[in-house]
Amino acid sequence: MAGDGTRHLPVRLERGVSLSLGLGAAIFLLAMMLVTTVDVAGRYLFATPLPGAFELTQLLLAATVFAGLPLVTLKEEHVSVTLLSERLKGRAAALHGALSSALSAAVFIVVARQLGVQAMRLASYGDTTSLLRIPMAPLAWTMSVLAGLTAFILVALAVSHLLGAIRGRR
Repeated sequence: MAGDGTRHLPVRLERGVSLSLGLGAAIFLLAMMLVTTVDVAGRYLFATPLPGAFELTQLLLAATVFAGLPLVTLKEEHVSVTLLSERLKGRAAALHGALSSALSAAVFIVVARQLGVQAMRLASYGDTTSLLRIPMAPLAWTMSVLAGLTAFILVALAVSHLLGAIRGRR
């Protein structure tokens, strides 16, 4: 039934995921900007850089990139070279979309798995950053989950494009 709200669940889910990931990426980016501003101001005004600024910037950059990947994938807004794809129409374009999404999904499945393996290693060693002693495993796990989410979205896009090819439209 349309009145019970279940019909729009995928749209609501997409909006929720988009909002959460976008907000997360924005917060990480803002934090990175603040760290850089405080570091530069401290360096020039007081001749004292922010301790651990380099480590914080590295961690925040990784978090920003991996929070943005599923969001950009969901909206199909990746930077791409369109030498061939602009010329494709109809079924050919849909098949191209399905194939590129499926191949990208395979890559992200490998990335997610390898990040998971690395997260387990980091957790077993108790690895931390050098200066601030921030544990590395939680970030690696988060990156693994976000890469897995990106792979899941790419599989869904591949299926969507494939169904479009079967139906004869993009």
